[in-house]
Amino acid sequence: MALLPTLPARWPDGRVAGVRVPGDHSIALSWRGGALREATVAARRDDVLALDLPRGEFTVRDAAGAAVDATRVGGSDPGRMLVSFPASRGQTYTVSAL
Repeated sequence: MALLPTLPARWPDGRVAGVRVPGDHSIALSWRGGALREATVAARRDDVLALDLPRGEFTVRDAAGAAVDATRVGGSDPGRMLVSFPASRGQTYTVSAL
């Protein structure tokens, strides 16, 4: 799933929560200065989550704050990257920009 592939210039800062995404998961996003700051995914089933993010440095942590082993590869275009990690039903994961 692509997170903030485009954003209107009139929305430089903001957040959204409760969005259903493929796999019946739920996601909340926040951004500042037109850039993704944080995405929180609530996994509704065991799955491998694949997030298409703006290229940059991100961490992935579970609800307890422990680092999650994520794989990073090229994304949908040169300015993006794909981050994937295993998710367990009922768990929450937060992807944060550094």
